[in-house]
Amino acid sequence: MGCKELQHETRQQQQQQQQQQQILSSADLPPVPLLILLIVLHVLANAAESALVAVPENDIAASVQDIRSSMVEALGLRRIPDPSKANVSQAEYERAHREYLTRLRRSAEGDARQRRLFTMYATEEEPPTLATRRDEPVRLNFPLSIENKDNALVESATLRLLLEHEEPDDDELEVRLYRRRRGSRRRLLTRQPLRQLASRLQRRWLELDISEEVAAALGGSEELQLTLQLIRLQKGVPSRNVRASSAALNIHAFYPDNDDEIWPHERTKRSAREQQQLMSLHRGRRTECRGESKKCCRHHMSVTFKDLEGFDFIIQPKNFDAGYCKGRCPPRYNPAHHHALLQSLIWKEDRKKAPRPCCAPSKLAELEILYFDENDATKLKVSNWKDMRVLECACS
Repeated sequence: MGCKELQHETRQQQQQQQQQQQILSSADLPPVPLLILLIVLHVLANAAESALVAVPENDIAASVQDIRSSMVEALGLRRIPDPSKANVSQAEYERAHREYLTRLRRSAEGDARQRRLFTMYATEEEPPTLATRRDEPVRLNFPLSIENKDNALVESATLRLLLEHEEPDDDELEVRLYRRRRGSRRRLLTRQPLRQLASRLQRRWLELDISEEVAAALGGSEELQLTLQLIRLQKGVPSRNVRASSAALNIHAFYPDNDDEIWPHERTKRSAREQQQLMSLHRGRRTECRGESKKCCRHHMSVTFKDLEGFDFIIQPKNFDAGYCKGRCPPRYNPAHHHALLQSLIWKEDRKKAPRPCCAPSKLAELEILYFDENDATKLKVSNWKDMRVLECACS
């Protein structure tokens, strides 16, 4: 064979190898479970602060963005909703939250029936119109009348109001919320700038988090007394161009005790499907980590969406236990299937042929979520993420 023929054959072999690599790289890969993406997102988000992980910041940012995009696509979203543009009415807020709670109750989640939403309005007027003069402080009195108050834990509480701008205000505005108590000075609870709101929209809903104050008030008085002020910061005087109305207090409560004892009037005959779901929850393998064991087990992993950059568009759940699997897999320990036993046997005989089985999720569950609509700033949506919670772990 001449040199030219040899070179030609070598080039053909190289082209064939390149084509094979392209085919492999473009082949459809199995979808990565969303929970795995979530765990990797946690690791990458904290990698820059860890001295044990030396990863360039640009690489971390790119990886986080890729993972975030993959998770958002799994929800069927084309883009991440922008919460700063949301303008959700109280009626839509209540509708969406009640749909979310209903879907939780229909799912197999054990604590779904123990969550309640209580909505109450200021007692002075009906419907609440909060100010006779726009430059006067707005006084709000809310009766804290929720069922089984002694058994309730406040998950979150928000004050929602409709702000109406009669004309644009070039000055930066700030809303200030105080709590009033008899015999003592009022105390500032929260303050929030309203510059964007005042310059862009004539009417917009505002939401203020007062969870801690409501939780404290439930243990004492039967009424929560608040004072609201809208201040022009440069001049330090109340604004005459903004009016607040339609104030509503929304309390999300959780009842950790047995729900059949707390809500006897809701004790109804469950369907066969509900019974099967509940039974399956108790029949599953108990793989929660116990004591100091280092064997494969399920670990707790609390996730708060607002602490993950790019996920603040998710309203509910505020946080949840995603869980993860970690630990050693000795021979014959909690095998996920017969193949795991076979792999363990091969590994024992010749460690070069196969790796030891590793600890991995063996049972996953979906997660119901409530979030801002990406196409309509006035709407909320309820969907579920598949495979977002680890229920059980096994060696595979």
